[in-house]
Amino acid sequence: MRDLEIRGAGNLLGKQQHGHMGAVGYDLYCKLLEESVNELRGEKPEELTDTSIDLTINAYIPNNYIEDEMLKIELYKKIASVETVDDEMDVEDELIDRFGDIPESVQNLIAISYIKSMARKSKISSIKQSGKDIMINFTTNEYMDIEILRKLNQKLNNNISFGSTTKPIIKIKLGNTSSTEIINTLKEFMEEITRLHSE
Repeated sequence: MRDLEIRGAGNLLGKQQHGHMGAVGYDLYCKLLEESVNELRGEKPEELTDTSIDLTINAYIPNNYIEDEMLKIELYKKIASVETVDDEMDVEDELIDRFGDIPESVQNLIAISYIKSMARKSKISSIKQSGKDIMINFTTNEYMDIEILRKLNQKLNNNISFGSTTKPIIKIKLGNTSSTEIINTLKEFMEEITRLHSE
């Protein structure tokens, strides 16, 4: 935005700007550009919550999968930009094409990025695992009503409990604490709450 104020928008994609694109990566650069253009048009950007996720699973790119550090950074950025199932599949397809079968830790990382994207839009401030429980903290009451909670509980086999001090908290009881169970449970929960809110 500061660059737009100083130079105007005409040169934003010109050759003098290529350094910025190289620094942040093409996908993020396009995203930042879109946000800036929308803001100049007077379109209010969607307010997203900064969600923290703390799970007891491995989620990283191991050295035996990708050794080059700069390439790793590029892929971490790409994975961090995953917002939809299609994004998730595109990243997975690219990784398989370029590097072969995806290790579980990388698969977990991609899934967590997708989960985080949905959580941010649902005003979830944190997702934290404690033993066989996952605690989900919301920043606001606006997404919670009895009917949504009932449907969520039904979808997750009555493994949900709800509490509130000043802000809503949902606790999900896990069957076991394997990476697959944790990821699948969170995906199911987030996809369901996203669907319910869009109805």
